[in-house]
Amino acid sequence: MLFVDLDDKQSETSKVENVCISIRDVLNTLQPLPVTPMRLTVSRSSIFADSVALFKQRNFDYQKPLRVTFEGEPAIDGGGPRREFFNIVLRDLLSPSTIPRLFEGRNSTFLPMHNTDALRANLYKVAGRIVAASILQGGPGFPFFPKAVYTYFQNPRSDDFTEYLSQDDVVDQDYLDALVKVEVYLGMSKALIKRSGA
Repeated sequence: MLFVDLDDKQSETSKVENVCISIRDVLNTLQPLPVTPMRLTVSRSSIFADSVALFKQRNFDYQKPLRVTFEGEPAIDGGGPRREFFNIVLRDLLSPSTIPRLFEGRNSTFLPMHNTDALRANLYKVAGRIVAASILQGGPGFPFFPKAVYTYFQNPRSDDFTEYLSQDDVVDQDYLDALVKVEVYLGMSKALIKRSGA
């Protein structure tokens, strides 16, 4: 469930109401409309750059169906090329060779990197748009964040996400080493307190 705050303009105190909206309701609202599709021709050699240019456009309309054609390939997009396009673009988002690099991780868990250049260029917003468009257009989602991150997305005002945090979610080795040292220190401190009878 998502919780959205809406200002009640009729009240002088500008009372805030909590409205409960499910993810399904949001997706149903944003489903592509039966209108003229937006056509996209991409080159396989520059698919990520082509995608960033498309999703950076302010007038990109999530509700228009996307029809994808790969340069030099005679496929008609009945859904297959569009799904392939989103699979490739989402894989490129996670690739360590993508410049600028946006995510880091190991195994199948990734987190956004600290990258001020990407932040200034709004590339994290573009990445979010790509994921949202993929889901709305019947492509894959983005199941690569740890559960704590998804929990935070659902309710950023709550501390519920902390119960899902684990060392497995930490991708920076220096931070992981520091956490292990703190954990060892806390364990030793507890043992000393226990032995002293306190």
